[in-house]
Amino acid sequence: MELTMLHQTACRGRLEALLHDNNFENAAASQLAKILEPDNSDRSSSTHIMSDVEIANAHASATRLDQQHYDLLLEYLNATGKQYHSAYKVVPQILGTLILPPVAHYPWQFNFDNCNYSVNESHEGNSHIHFYIPGAVGGATETGYIEAIWELPLESVLQTFLLIRRHQPLSPAQLWKTPYAHEPCSNLQTKVVNMEESKDIFIIELQHIICHLTVYKNPPKTYGLNKETMTICWGLNRRCR
Repeated sequence: MELTMLHQTACRGRLEALLHDNNFENAAASQLAKILEPDNSDRSSSTHIMSDVEIANAHASATRLDQQHYDLLLEYLNATGKQYHSAYKVVPQILGTLILPPVAHYPWQFNFDNCNYSVNESHEGNSHIHFYIPGAVGGATETGYIEAIWELPLESVLQTFLLIRRHQPLSPAQLWKTPYAHEPCSNLQTKVVNMEESKDIFIIELQHIICHLTVYKNPPKTYGLNKETMTICWGLNRRCR
């Protein structure tokens, strides 16, 4: 099985090189390459500036954020260099002071880069993602699943934030039993994680998403592990992000 996956990885690499070069003489093949390997520079950068009425309507129809989640979002925003104040504390009465609204909309899913992403409760398959850790040095990445989606207007722009529950990693001794900890399977962009819920959570934005994950749940005794595990693969990232 491992050799088959390695062969598939090599074939995918050759295909990605052909798609990237896009030197096809056939017009139909060239058009297909543009669909499979889109040019990210063509993405629209236009941002809709919400009117006061739109902002008021958004707040009126929103749901109050859990206090713990509100504090996490406030901490995240201020870690990015913003200077937001809590709506639950006395703030300076100065024009331009930023206050984080205590309410947000909770959509079940959203579309980003022509892919659908969902909260785990709504569609588990669309909830597992590979993502960049905000603020991490060197572009460190992690894997997890979307636990909640928050939409709220900030500075007249509707913004989306994701609450991510990190996948619970195996212990080093357990990880060593899996084939993906060793060559050649360590090159397959795959790892095995614990099915138990992790206590680690992240707040990220859409630009931190790398790709969906393919997920396969393993019964106990798989790879000699006496617990349920999950094999995850981030090979769906065609090096576009």
